[in-house]
Amino acid sequence: MESFSKLYDSMDEYIRRRDPASYENKRIELEVKYFKIPNLVEVLPKEFKYSSVAEIGCATGELIGTFPGSDIKRRVGFDISSLNILSARKKFPQVTFYNNDFRLSAEKFDLVILSDILEHVEDDVEFLQAAAQMGKLLLVNLPLEKCLINLFRNYGFDDPSGHLRSYSLKDGLQLFENADLLTLKYLRKWSLESEYELFRQKLNEEIKGSRFSGNLLQQKIKVFIFLLTSHFHSLERFIFSSNLFASVCSKYQ
Repeated sequence: MESFSKLYDSMDEYIRRRDPASYENKRIELEVKYFKIPNLVEVLPKEFKYSSVAEIGCATGELIGTFPGSDIKRRVGFDISSLNILSARKKFPQVTFYNNDFRLSAEKFDLVILSDILEHVEDDVEFLQAAAQMGKLLLVNLPLEKCLINLFRNYGFDDPSGHLRSYSLKDGLQLFENADLLTLKYLRKWSLESEYELFRQKLNEEIKGSRFSGNLLQQKIKVFIFLLTSHFHSLERFIFSSNLFASVCSKYQ
């Protein structure tokens, strides 16, 4: 755990994200508000009531700090990065944050959230099983990166985002089954087809001067690809990664 803690303390992506004025901080706020939260709420069973919520791998706290619920009385975030937790505590003082492995806690919650975390852990099955024991219901957001754009990506400890493996939709659903979890509802979503993508491009233009990164030629190519795939979703879905959003629970509770 200590080596992973140092990894995420020192990773460039998180260093920039901990700066409230940074592009990365503003981008994650948009992603949480316009992509993650709407889709996680969509897979919540309509009748499920929750007054306590925990997020495992909360990073700088944007999701647990803003997750909706009129009856929520307790919000808790767990993360192994001490610097991420310091940043989260400053930003969301109403949330209780712990800088340790959630498996060291005996606390139970109505709802537990895992968002973009399973691809970072060595044993995803064991991790899921432990998370399911902590909550009555588990909300999972899992990136599905088995697509053309990631064909030659070198997954593992040297991956720039710390992703140890990639998943397909079939892999994600099988992962729940391997962890003895019951899938209640799931959605597959592409961020390029969401409201978030338009807000992200607008943020790029405001801060970086253009909607897409790269030199002028690269920008024009990206604009062309974006416009093309926006009209042909089957092509877009073949090229780009998507996300699996699911509500799951233990088969034995």
